[in-house]
Amino acid sequence: GAMDAEREFTKATARANEMTAAMREAEALPVGPLRDFLLAEREERFYWSATGKGRKARQVKHAYRPTSEFLQEHKAALDKLASATERVQKVRDALAVMRQEHAESLADHEANLARLSEAQTALMSLGLPAGMAVPQRRSAADTDSPWLA
Repeated sequence: GAMDAEREFTKATARANEMTAAMREAEALPVGPLRDFLLAEREERFYWSATGKGRKARQVKHAYRPTSEFLQEHKAALDKLASATERVQKVRDALAVMRQEHAESLADHEANLARLSEAQTALMSLGLPAGMAVPQRRSAADTDSPWLA
């Protein structure tokens, strides 16, 4: 719901800020083994995997560049913030539409109520047919029902 989206957005924002601050600290480190461990580009590595089945199966060489856990966490935090921002924006847009529809429906109801009360006033001003009394409001205590005794 809306609260979940807001809560997720708050957590994601805090985590992204934390990781961005850590990234700034890491970038400010002097050149050396710690900075290399956290930020340096690793050499490209390869692995083989099979694709296809049966006679068509063949080995394919894949290349990848490993990154440090720190960089992975930083990227994950930023990705999560982006998705949480998108989700919370969708929820806020939906709520705005719902509020707008509610306001319009309320305005319609107000207009209908005004028309009805005008009609009622007009009818009462015409007077009641002969022998008909003005209806009186009765409370439940006035009725002679055995169930209400």
